[in-house]
Amino acid sequence: MAFDLVTAKEKLSITDTKQDALITATLSQVLVLVEKYCDRKFLFGQEEEHFYWMDGQREIVLERYPIQSVTSVSGVNIDFMVNHKMGRLEFRRGVTTKEAIVSYAGGYATLPIDLEMALWSTFMHVWGLGSGGALGGVSRINISGVGSLSYTDESIDQAMGGLIPAESVSILELYKRWAV
Repeated sequence: MAFDLVTAKEKLSITDTKQDALITATLSQVLVLVEKYCDRKFLFGQEEEHFYWMDGQREIVLERYPIQSVTSVSGVNIDFMVNHKMGRLEFRRGVTTKEAIVSYAGGYATLPIDLEMALWSTFMHVWGLGSGGALGGVSRINISGVGSLSYTDESIDQAMGGLIPAESVSILELYKRWAV
């Protein structure tokens, strides 16, 4: 399964193309919302990040991880290790520089199933709000071979203005970027 238009249309039981643009926009908005909540980027891609006025820092926390590869690190002349899973460059001693630029590739090529479930839960909630009708009390999301997730309107967490359901929040807490 994937977090994409085809899967969204299946979940919504939509077979025509009339709402494709709206569904695609909602998918994008939900991804941005969840990434903002977690303070990181999830989908695989190339990235270049700039870090300014580092004074004795022993690590840099990148925003798109897990890290697949680091292409270059400029402005830093100290050996470092890459913590791929946690998205960190760890230096042997403190770094002092005005600017460091890190070019790398990272993120998930395939989303972990629990993260995908949190994205779909949030999508269904946001879609329900935008479709004019409230969620109708209970919403159910099924992922074949994994299980289902259901909630009532009362269980919606206040995360990101109440747009992220509590069930998603509990999963997303595990994916938040924790800067040092």
